[in-house]
This record gives sequence, structure tokens and C-alpha cells, in this order.
Amino acid sequence: SSDNQNLTGWEALPAALQTLEQTGGIEMHPRTPVLSVYPGDQFLVLASNEAETFEVSANRVVFCTGAYEQTPLFENNDLPGIFSLRALDRLITGFGSLPGEPLVLVGDSDDCLRLAARLAKAKVELAGLVTRERDDGMVRELKQLGVPLYFDKKLVRARGGKWLTRLEFAPKTGQSDQADLVLDCRSAGCEAPPAPAYELAHHAGCRVSFSSASGYRLSVDPKGLSSHSQVYAAGSCTGTASPDQAVRQGELAGLSAALSLRPDPEAEKRQQTLLDQIAT
Repeated sequence: SSDNQNLTGWEALPAALQTLEQTGGIEMHPRTPVLSVYPGDQFLVLASNEAETFEVSANRVVFCTGAYEQTPLFENNDLPGIFSLRALDRLITGFGSLPGEPLVLVGDSDDCLRLAARLAKAKVELAGLVTRERDDGMVRELKQLGVPLYFDKKLVRARGGKWLTRLEFAPKTGQSDQADLVLDCRSAGCEAPPAPAYELAHHAGCRVSFSSASGYRLSVDPKGLSSHSQVYAAGSCTGTASPDQAVRQGELAGLSAALSLRPDPEAEKRQQTLLDQIAT
């Protein structure tokens, strides 16, 4: 929602769960992984948590299984102190643990910039944010917060022994890996395109397609309908990169699934509005 647009993922999660809990007519099973989905006249969804393993029957299924976060490819990218962006957000926001200062963030997404702003406001020492060059409200806010910004650099190697001590960057354009920027740091959050989590829906009989940018992903039409007439999908599992776009797709897929069961004029109007927003 617009109230949460300036929050990192782990900051926005509690509010999203609270909204769902306050909405009537929803049976919620948080922290419950789905083990498998079996197609048939009705779908059989097998799920399990610490208390029980159970089945759910459904006429329609909407997959929003997300994606597996990855770290960029560079020399020594497995040094202790190097985290994926969401893992770092979860560690700091979810558990209140800061792995080390100064800290470097590397990424182009709004999520990366939001995390940088949050850390700066919390007085975390940032050695720098390395991102694509742009001039928007988020970048201007980071400049006002005093965050060191470095544009259009590629991460080529990490240095350190038992723990990260510095990151080296080269110009993004060109083939040379000769570093022209070195940032001393004790921890880093690095972003790369996520790999869509398509397997569960594929097991249920849905078609997937391949993208060189992110790998296999679920194939859906503009309304979120998969190759299976009873299965819808939205968000990162379909290759969507933007969280804001994923939210709109999720609402659209849910509306489309509901409208496939029974008509509703108001829902149809909202569906068309979302289609127009996503198309633009």
C-alpha cells in the first residue's frame, strides 16, 4: 500500500499480516510451507507446519511463491560478511543484528535504496551505496542523509581473510576488471536478479518459460491466468522484478480467480483498472 511504500520488505511484513488478520472470511496459515499441489477435479494442497500436516481442497489456486534471491558473481563472493540484500534486511530489521560496520550496499532496485535510507536514519555507518545513476526523490533523500553514492560501477572482487575487509569496483562499461574504486567495509548487502520459484506450480501442471535474465518462470496471461485454466500466478514467480508491480499483479490474479467462479460488476471494474495500470 502507499503507507508502506517507503518501508523495506521486513518492515512492511507485520503490517501486511495484521491487515490480513483483520480481514474477514480468510483462513490464514502463516509460517506454513506448501509441500505439494496435486491437480484434479479439485486441487489438493498439502501443507505442513510445526503443529500439523494437513490438506486443503480448492477450485482455484493462486501462486505467489516469490523467487530465490541470489548474490552477484564476483571474485570471493562467498566471504563471510557478504549477504544478499533481503537476507541483510531480515537480519537487521527482523532480528536487530548488525553484522558489521562500515557497511556497503550494492544494487539498483528501490528496495536497495529504501534499505540504505533506513540504515542511514538508524545511524548505521555506510561506506557507500553503489547503484545505477538516476536523479529521483529517493536518491535526493540519500544525498541529504549523507550517504556516499557511487554510480554505474560493477563489483569485481571482495578482499579479506576470515571476514570481509573491502570491496573493489570497476567501471560498468567496458571489459576490464581493473578496479578504480575500493570501499573498506566489514559487511555488504549485494543484489542480483532473483530466480523465480516456479517449481510448485510446474508440479501442478503449469507451463514455464525461460528468460536469460532470471531463468525459468511461470507463464501467465495479462490477468494472471496460467496454462492451467484453474491456476493463477503473480509476482516474482512470473518474473516480475518490481515489488509495486507484484502487489498489483497479486490483486489482479486474486480478482481474476474470484471472477472465474462468479461474476461481480464492481470486481470487474477494479480488474480493468489494474489491467490499465500494469499496461502503462
